[in-house]
Amino acid sequence: DASGNDYYYSKGTKPTNYGDPGIFDAWSQGCAIGFRSIASGGIALLVDSSGNDRYEAGNFSQGGGYYFGYGMLGDLNGNDEYIGSRYNQGFSAHEAVGVFLEYAGDDRYSTRQSVAQGLAWDECVTVFIDYSGNDNYSGGGGFSLGASAHNAFCLFWDVKGIDVYNYSPGPARAGGNDYHGGTSFSLFIDSGGADDSYNSKNATN
Repeated sequence: DASGNDYYYSKGTKPTNYGDPGIFDAWSQGCAIGFRSIASGGIALLVDSSGNDRYEAGNFSQGGGYYFGYGMLGDLNGNDEYIGSRYNQGFSAHEAVGVFLEYAGDDRYSTRQSVAQGLAWDECVTVFIDYSGNDNYSGGGGFSLGASAHNAFCLFWDVKGIDVYNYSPGPARAGGNDYHGGTSFSLFIDSGGADDSYNSKNATN
C-alpha cells in the first residue's frame, strides 16, 4: 500500500480456542500459517509505505509466523495505531519466524488480552524494531515486550523517541523451557536516551 491513511480490520470468524469471550482468531495482516504436523507455513508480507494508519485484528496477526511460517509487517511512515488480542505485533510460535518493523511516527500499540509486541514461543525467532517516534506500548496481561520461551529468541528494540511502556510484568521476560529443555533468550533495548516511562517495578529508564 503506497499512500493514504488506511484502516486494516480483521476480526476473524471463529472464536479462539483460548476461551477468551469476544475474541476471534484472525490469522492476518502479515501472518504466515502452517498446519502443525501436517504442512509447513509459507511467507507472508504486509508493507504500508505512508499515511497515518490503523491496524486492528484478532489473534495471530500483524507480523508473525506459525509452524515454520515467516511473517512480516513493515510500516515505513506515519503515526500509526496497532490493536490486537493475542499473538500480535511481532510474534512467532512453533518453529517459525516473525518480524515487525516500524520506521517512523508516533505510534500506539495495544492488546485486548496479552502476548504482543515482540514474543517468541517454541523454537522460534522474533524481531520487533521501532526505529523512531514517541511511542506508547500497552502489553496487556503477560508475555509481551520482548518475551521468549521453549528454546526461543526474541529481540525488542525501540531505537529512539520518548516512549511510554504500560506493562506491569516488565520487558524482556523469559518463560520456561520444559518443551525441549535448554534455554531461551529475551533482549529488550531502548536506545534513544530519552526520558522514557515504565510502570513496572522491574524496569527503570
